[in-house]
Amino acid sequence: MLPGLAGYPEESVFLLVLQNNDELRPTGGFIGTYGLIKVKNGSLGEIITEDVYHLDMPCIDKLFETPPEPVAEYMKVKYWWLRDANWSPDWPTAAKQVQKMYLAESACTGPTPSSPVAVLALNPGLISRLLDFVGPITVGDDTYTSENFQSLLQYNVEVAYTEQEISSWDRKEIINEIVSELKERLFTVPLSRFPELLEIMNDAKARRDLQIYFTDSSYQNLVSSLGWGGEIKTTANDYLMVVDANLAAYKTDAVMRKNINYQISGDQRLVATIKLDYHHEGGFDWRTTRYRSYTRILVPKGSELINHSGLNDFSVTTDEAINKTVFGFFWSIEPGTKKEVTLSYYLPAKINSTNYELYFQKQSGSRLNNLSYQNETLEKYWSGTTDRDKLFK
Repeated sequence: MLPGLAGYPEESVFLLVLQNNDELRPTGGFIGTYGLIKVKNGSLGEIITEDVYHLDMPCIDKLFETPPEPVAEYMKVKYWWLRDANWSPDWPTAAKQVQKMYLAESACTGPTPSSPVAVLALNPGLISRLLDFVGPITVGDDTYTSENFQSLLQYNVEVAYTEQEISSWDRKEIINEIVSELKERLFTVPLSRFPELLEIMNDAKARRDLQIYFTDSSYQNLVSSLGWGGEIKTTANDYLMVVDANLAAYKTDAVMRKNINYQISGDQRLVATIKLDYHHEGGFDWRTTRYRSYTRILVPKGSELINHSGLNDFSVTTDEAINKTVFGFFWSIEPGTKKEVTLSYYLPAKINSTNYELYFQKQSGSRLNNLSYQNETLEKYWSGTTDRDKLFK
């Protein structure tokens, strides 16, 4: 991968999107900030980040791409912008859309830029762990640590900038200062600490806090084989993924407790029952409000719905691109309350108790408090928290 990463023989430009998982979206979080990373002959140049609205806003009345139906309906928007581009939970698919919209929107304010060689999605969890590694970073009067990074940065770019008489257009300049200092410290790390850094990156891979998409298929195949691709897994057996999309609910995912219960029963044909048990532990303030999610449950292609617990706007579709049946619905949860959603379905006949195994793919950025799995047919049970995928055999 070194030629693709090192900018040799020609300069490589990477498009970076920063995803905020307090406002969860399918590939990890709301895209509030984007950036460009330029590398030439192994030398990393300046990393410049921008508020995503700096691209979206100048393109109003110039671009007219139709958004996905749930985004249009529940966000009350007519057109699709870069900030909402990561609608597919499959990172390669989402990354192609991100790149397409970045190029189109950039052309609204100037010449079309060079097409990036790769698109990277970065979640706050990785930044927090890097702050643990390099130490706290002070910008102005604030010191950012691994514990306060996400909440303090949100406060500064959502609230405090008005108190400091910073314009809304410039409110995210602080991110460039943090990134610059973080980059400088990482590039002066002694070789003796590289094993620690590699462990952090391996952990980020497992959590999908960093996902990479290369436009070059040979590099992309390598990225995928190494586990950095963020793609929806292809399985020959049972599969489950719950994908939440926070639609106009502020940063409310920060105060949600999410539990998933999955049960398998039956003899002749296996029946799967999934229950989502979500608790809203926040209130109404600048950061949180009622929780509003368009949730998709991805299951093996060919699964057949038996029933669901009276959900509104419920749909059953087949996504051929990722080879999955998709159950989709919108729901809302008031502060201080909890809500449960249950649905049952037949698994495809080819999946039976003699060959059964389950691949649970965790949504990037999701804070899953508990996952429980019970297979009555095989008398198997597991329950616990997880921040990564799990394979049950």
